[in-house]
Amino acid sequence: MTYPRNEVVAVLAGVTCRAGAVRPDGTVRLSRKGPTPPNDPRFSYDEKWDLWETVVPVDACDLLVEINSFARYRGAPCQVMSIGDDGRALVYYTGDNGAEAEKNGFEQTDPGTYSTIVPVGELFDYHEIHRDLLFERWRARSFGEAVHR
Repeated sequence: MTYPRNEVVAVLAGVTCRAGAVRPDGTVRLSRKGPTPPNDPRFSYDEKWDLWETVVPVDACDLLVEINSFARYRGAPCQVMSIGDDGRALVYYTGDNGAEAEKNGFEQTDPGTYSTIVPVGELFDYHEIHRDLLFERWRARSFGEAVHR
């Protein structure tokens, strides 16, 4: 497992896979790296990319969870996007105050987007947020609530 994680993970019939976004038709593309085939005939091998993949209805998944890594840098909330071999992390500001972002060393890279590269040792409150995407679908079906992000 590689950290930080910013991905969607699925389990299908006991096989853990990376997942794409849920499509409007209620399906999801799953992939698993490596030449060893999963024990599931729905997967086909893509030799060019060395991965097994399939598209299945979301409800066929045993688990579908979005995982994102967060921390605080100089007190400012941020998402940890990557950590290099040199021990520095690429972080994106997740607050809503551009002036605060700039005050804390973030640079504006696009309108409303601020990022910086910092030593990992300067990050605090490092944590992951796991969001169960199947629960949100169940809630919407059961209670008629819209799925909010």
